[in-house]
Formats: sequence, structure tokens, C-alpha cells
Amino acid sequence: MNRRHEIIGGAVNRTFPGQEIHALWLVSQRWGTELYFVDVLGKSGIERYVLRRFVSDDSVRQCQHEAQILIYLKKYDFPSPNLIAHLANEDVGHDCWTITKYIHGNTLDEPVAQSKCSLMDQYLEQFVKLLARLYQIPLQGIEIKSLETLLDYKSEIVDSNIATRARKIFSNYSWGIEFAQLIDWAESQLAMAGESIKVLVHNDYHPGNIVKAPDGTLNLIDWVDARITDLRFELGWVLMLADAYGSPKMRDKILSLYKKYNNIETGNIEIFEIIAALRRIYLRNQLALNKKTFGVSQGGPVFRGEDVDHLRKICNSVFKITGIRLVSVEGALNRIR
Repeated sequence: MNRRHEIIGGAVNRTFPGQEIHALWLVSQRWGTELYFVDVLGKSGIERYVLRRFVSDDSVRQCQHEAQILIYLKKYDFPSPNLIAHLANEDVGHDCWTITKYIHGNTLDEPVAQSKCSLMDQYLEQFVKLLARLYQIPLQGIEIKSLETLLDYKSEIVDSNIATRARKIFSNYSWGIEFAQLIDWAESQLAMAGESIKVLVHNDYHPGNIVKAPDGTLNLIDWVDARITDLRFELGWVLMLADAYGSPKMRDKILSLYKKYNNIETGNIEIFEIIAALRRIYLRNQLALNKKTFGVSQGGPVFRGEDVDHLRKICNSVFKITGIRLVSVEGALNRIR
């Protein structure tokens, strides 16, 4: 038995002592975590659970972070996975994991698929209503580090200047000059963005992380990257994806619905959509490089074929809002056949 099997087996046996394990398999492996499905034979039949193992250098903090978030969400009855057990011990290193109850149902379809059917309005209503409900959760008694970084919220480096880390990432690469221009633009605009609107954000809000249970309840899953930060960072991300995968009309509809369900001011939201665009381009470059840690390809950006259409839309939106053309990104997309 290798070390991974030993760790997973120990986690399962510790959580379900004396119960028969019907099946266990690796579902995904990404960004410093491994995700497993565990089928346990109980008194009422087979029950499924989700085991997340943390394998980064920051495993203990990540594990504690997700467990804390899930416990807090249940305090306010927010529809999310039920935490069954977790282990986050400095002495065990990568033997850090959480186990949650599997939520049966289907994830919401991507907006672009829904835009072709009559369920579009109903879909968007549900999608936005859940987001607005999340932002209304009070923050009393919760201590989560607020990481306001320009391109991603995963960094352990917290800079007082929101653009500092982004500059560090791109400063050594010729194709980063275009990004530096966008960073300068965003930073100058953020100075006029008004007071920060701090809430608990999911940090990866999209239809694939929303499970619709058989009773119609929507459940938001995958909370490992949740943060307390300005809600406009995430709302900008949601609007950017809606525009890129759907249409400007869908983007405007989501913003209109959000204002209907949450009276929190969303001024200067275009600034945050540009920040989201930078983050999206950056992360898709990382996936194309198949990197487990963050960095930038020195020879120029690289992307996968599946990214071409939506990244082209993002580049066009960036140019429309800022007047800055991402020539290197557009060139890389044009080279993909």
C-alpha cells in the first residue's frame, strides 16, 4: 500500500469505524488538493461522502480554513455540504483532510447552455438569488484572512497595495507589459471605487459549483478558496464569465437581478470585471501549463483549445472598457487551430 492509500484509508476508517467501504475513487486532482468519492455501506444502504485531501505546503491551514467555513455556513443555515469530520494537525503534514456528505443532484448548466432554452430567466433568478443570500451572511464571530490580491485570492502574501503581487508575477516577462498597463489602469480606478464592501465570498462562484437537489434546493459546494473581501471582486468575476460564456445581455440581466435581491451598492463594477479578466487569463494559462503552483510562462501565454472563444470575448471586453489591447494573448489564441 502506498502512502496516499494509507492516508486515505486511515481517514475513512477513522470516520466510519467498523463500517464496510463499498467503493473509493479519486475524482480530481487540482491546485494542491485531491478529491475522492467514498461509498460506505450503512444500515439504510450505500451512502456517499466526499473526501478532500490537502497536499500543498499549506495543507494544515487550508484544511482548517475549509472546516471553519463549512461550520460557519451551517450556523446560518446556508445550503452547503455537511462537514462530517476533518483532520488538520501540524504533526501529520499532508495527512490533512475533510469529509462531507455528498449532495445528490445535478450541477446547474453553464449559462451559455441555458441561454438557448426557455428556462433562462428561471435559471438566472436562482443563480443570482443564492449569491445575494451568501452576501447577506453576517460576519460576527468568524475570522478568515482577507486576501485582496489582484489576480487570485490563493496567495499567502498579503500586500497593502492591491496591485503589488500582480506586478511581481508579470514584471520579469515581456508579455507582462500589457498586463502591467491593465494593472495600472485598475489601480488608478480602484482609488475611486469607494469604500470596500466586505462580505464572505465563495471565490469560485459558477454553475458547476451549484448542485440542485431533487427537492429543488440549490447547494453551493467547494468552499476551499472562500474569503472575506470586497463582494465586487466576486460579482465582477460572475459578470465577466456571464459575458464571456453567454452574452452582454446575460451579464446585464445578472447585475439587474443582483440589485433586486441585494441592496448593497455595486458602483464601479467594471473595474472589478477587468480584475476578474486578468485573473481568468492568468489561471487559464496556468492550466495549459499544467502547473500545480502559480507562475507565468516566459515565452508568452499558452492556452488550451477550449479557452479560445471565451478568452477572445474577454480580450474584446477589456479593450472596450480600458482601450488596452492584449496583443500577446490574442496572438496566442490565434495560433490555436
